Amino acid sequence: MKQKVALKILVGVLAIGAIVSTAYFGELRFKPNNRCKCVSQFQNDKIRKIFSYLRNNDVSFEECLLKSGALCEAEMNEAYHKAVDLGEYDLAIKLYSLGATDCYQKNKDILLVCLNAGRFDLIGQLVKPDYPIDASHINAAKSLINVSQPNWAFIYQKNDTDRVGFSDYQEKSKDVIMRIIDIYRQQHPVKKIDFLSQSEHEKSYASIFGKEAQKDFQEALNKAIKKGYSFDVAKHGSQKRVIILDKHGKSLGIIKSKNELLAYAFDLDHFAKVPPVAEVFIPEYGQVIVQKWVANTKMVRDHQIKSEESSQQANLIEQLHHIRMLDIRLGNSDRNNGNLLITKQNDQCNIIPIDHDLLMFYIPNDLDWEAPYLNLPFSKITQSHISKIDLEKDALTMKKFSCSDEEIKSMKLRTTLLKMAVANHLELREVDMLFRFYYYDFLDQVRNLSAESSEEQYQQILFPHFKQSIAVIQQPTEVWRLIGNSFEFYI
Repeated sequence: MKQKVALKILVGVLAIGAIVSTAYFGELRFKPNNRCKCVSQFQNDKIRKIFSYLRNNDVSFEECLLKSGALCEAEMNEAYHKAVDLGEYDLAIKLYSLGATDCYQKNKDILLVCLNAGRFDLIGQLVKPDYPIDASHINAAKSLINVSQPNWAFIYQKNDTDRVGFSDYQEKSKDVIMRIIDIYRQQHPVKKIDFLSQSEHEKSYASIFGKEAQKDFQEALNKAIKKGYSFDVAKHGSQKRVIILDKHGKSLGIIKSKNELLAYAFDLDHFAKVPPVAEVFIPEYGQVIVQKWVANTKMVRDHQIKSEESSQQANLIEQLHHIRMLDIRLGNSDRNNGNLLITKQNDQCNIIPIDHDLLMFYIPNDLDWEAPYLNLPFSKITQSHISKIDLEKDALTMKKFSCSDEEIKSMKLRTTLLKMAVANHLELREVDMLFRFYYYDFLDQVRNLSAESSEEQYQQILFPHFKQSIAVIQQPTEVWRLIGNSFEFYI
């Protein structure tokens, strides 16, 4: 309960903080103790004096100009950029109206300033088809429409009972963001994605590990133990794992935990490409779990996508989708670009997930390298794959590996939510948001269910809160789709 309260407080603070101090109406004056500091860093002495005077005296900008004299164009531009840097958006707008011309630099442009200040009058004049729109504008517009009535009244110094005024504000905000989204679409057309077929997925796994991957790996280990082997230590990772070598010094596998067996068993049809795993007795270590060593690979964090590989975007996206789906089912809290390997087989790039030590504690991790895949829809193959997941079969598999009832229950919760999300056409970013913001609420919903409860029982209990939750994370749905790598949370 404390975690839920803390999360909601944090989200509220983010929502307010995103746009607090963005609109100050009336005469343009600096408030006492505001952010306008470090005026000694100004190169132009006249501008330094104006900002200093505004900071220390309750006077308007026009009064400052009377004392200092008119600013030339270069001085207007310098003052504009200083005002934006200091978050004094109304001053930046005033300088723009007085003749500042260098008002279109990325992340400092006048449209972004007006969005941050909530100046709908100027926004309407600026939003034209030829105005360059990027993710920062969408983020700023989204912050406008996600403000509640009390916060709106506080930020814009309005009466918090003014429902008519707030409704008018909401309509203007909605109109602004939809116009910005329309222009963004025209300026950034989305290419059609061609995903792989089922047979291509199967061939991809076989090309890396062989047609009888697990059987061949088990036989190779048994042969090495009989005819000669040695050990090495992995050069990466926080835990230096032991590598088993055959008598020729070739790496065969790496000793891991039983969780790798569970991950391999959960990876239906090898969709996520979890490497083969085998159990074997080694005199020096006893009965151990060994995962196949994947040669000729790099960690994703050490790999730079080449131009010829970018043409395989759809293939890479779908592979990352499959890995994330497996992570959700397993509750993997340690997926990062250090435990994703990338390799090339027959000119085809493949991503291989490793290190499944921390399972059953699902915490979403959004990785910069994989961020583009979060915004794209699941392929029909992926949707079909998820819809066919058998929770009771997964529960039996977990019992085989001595998982607790609480772990089985958490698996059923996560997998049920995943299947419901895909059935309701959520994209992966929305699925991650569902878990990030509402997971503990869902845990409360199923507290009276058991590890033996059926998927239908889980769905029945979760459905009402699920519908309420997705109504929030899908608003505005168009915005979530367009944020890309610059995504920011404003709920």
